[in-house]
Amino acid sequence: MATIYPYRTIKEHTDSLASYLPGGDMFCAKWIDGTNLRGLLQGIAPSVKETYDLLNLISIELDPHKTLQLLPEWEDALGIPDDCFISVSDLTIEQRRTQVLAKLYGVGVSTAEDFEAIGALFGFNIKVVPGVTGAGFPFVFPIQFVNAKTARFTILVLIEENVTDGTFPYTFPIQFGNLMLGRMRCFFEKLASVNTIVQFIFVQGGTHWEQLNSENWEDANTSQWQVWGLQ
Repeated sequence: MATIYPYRTIKEHTDSLASYLPGGDMFCAKWIDGTNLRGLLQGIAPSVKETYDLLNLISIELDPHKTLQLLPEWEDALGIPDDCFISVSDLTIEQRRTQVLAKLYGVGVSTAEDFEAIGALFGFNIKVVPGVTGAGFPFVFPIQFVNAKTARFTILVLIEENVTDGTFPYTFPIQFGNLMLGRMRCFFEKLASVNTIVQFIFVQGGTHWEQLNSENWEDANTSQWQVWGLQ
């Protein structure tokens, strides 16, 4: 872990203080244990060490990726808890840091890449596309969730879902027990413009996701998609 200053023992700080004193017979006692001068330096060294250690600690705590002791201050400065990040008592330190980073990442977010970076921060592989892209899909759903009228004001957030139990596609209504997933959804809706609809869609991993990454939309198997929060 990078710090401003290297960590030193009290003896190392004592020797460092001694090195700043002039040489010669008058100050030769600075290196000799049991002398008054060496004792003076040994008495000062703990305070010097404490100062340097605190400076190193501050340099770490000012980094939201690593903060621990200042984590409550970071949360307070960013308005956590709020409507999306309701509580911190049920989260690990890493999850709390993620929320802090998400709030920082959200400042000035405007592009699909910005949203995808926040999704990765929450631990999800997502792809963000404009609604006009989805308006032309060959849907097989009973309901078309993006239409030509609202497409211009819609953002599609496609979330890769690696299903291993053979239950895909899900049965509605889908139950979402992932705490951070729900908070990410709320946060995205907060970040979007006031006239923008954010639609979340689960896409089965593997071939289906590869088709999306290649932007081969016509071949994308939308029957393997499930809409989250479909009204």
